[in-house]
Parts: sequence; structure tokens; C-alpha cells
Amino acid sequence: MLIDLIRDSVALRYDDNIELYNESDGSTLNKKIIQSFIDKEYKDESSVTQYYLNFDDSGFSPSLTMSIVNRPVANNMMELVKIVNDTSIKFNKTNVTFQIIDKKPIIVITTSFFFFDDIESLLFKDYFGYSEYDGKNDDSKKASIKLSSILGSMIIALLEASMFIDESSIKMINKQTAEEKGHVKN
Repeated sequence: MLIDLIRDSVALRYDDNIELYNESDGSTLNKKIIQSFIDKEYKDESSVTQYYLNFDDSGFSPSLTMSIVNRPVANNMMELVKIVNDTSIKFNKTNVTFQIIDKKPIIVITTSFFFFDDIESLLFKDYFGYSEYDGKNDDSKKASIKLSSILGSMIIALLEASMFIDESSIKMINKQTAEEKGHVKN
């Protein structure tokens, strides 16, 4: 029932580049996200930002997580670790992980939205203002619009963090280039 609400909310965004998962294990989800990104990269389909949305209803409190993958242009590992740490601090509502895959760095940025009580009572009655989701009545449509707005906020948070990583990577490359040319001294 909630997964239908999530699907309808994603459809409201008219966004073809959101992949929806229903995975309870974060490690498995991360592997699937990275593999999907790499598959798109090899097919040269990675020019559009791809969002990975996961609905986990396995625990006490269901949650939505959304991730994007950033392949930084810089390759100085020590500096990249610093960029990841700076991103985690600056964007404290995101989780930033860093890995090396195929000898290239890859950064996964994730943000979450948690449902804090029983889905039927809190989410549908109190949060969205109705008791059943069928996708057709006015209250169902309002719920879908509200959840779509939450997804929009998650996308903005991810894009801001990703842009910070890109800007920091470019600054790092510019600094290295200037050092190589002897324009900057340590």
C-alpha cells in the first residue's frame, strides 16, 4: 500500500531517472546502486543524474532513502577523503561514502526520510490526513503530492552535496596544476 503511494509520488515528479528499490540491507543496496551506476556509465548513459530511491519497511520504523553517485574528476585519494569528510560536515543531513572501483573513485551520497510510527495510524491519518491510500480519492492525491514534495527536498539536498564535491574537486585540480607549474608554493 505505501509502496503504491511512493510509486505515484515518483510518477508525479515526471522523473524517469529515479530507480525504485525495496531493500532492507544497506550494504546490498549500496552494491546495487553502484552496479547500476557503473552499468549506465559503461553504456554512456551517465550524463543525466540518476537518483536511487529505496523504501525499507523491514524495521520498526519504515524509511525512504535517496542516493546519487558522484564520480569525482580528481584522483588524489588523500584530498578526496578530505572532500568527503568536508561534505559530511557541511551537509549533515546526508551520508557520504567513498570507494575505489576500477581504480577510480566513486562517492555515494544518501539522504533519508523516516516514518516515525505505525504507517496506518501516523503516516496516513496524522501526517497526510487520511486513512487509506487508493491513489484515486482527493486525500490520496494530496498524500502523493506531499510525498512528492519530500522527494523534491531530498533531491535538492543530494544535488547541493554533489555540487560541493564537484566544486571542491575542481579547486583541488586547479591547485595541483598551479603547483606543478610552480605558481603556488606549499
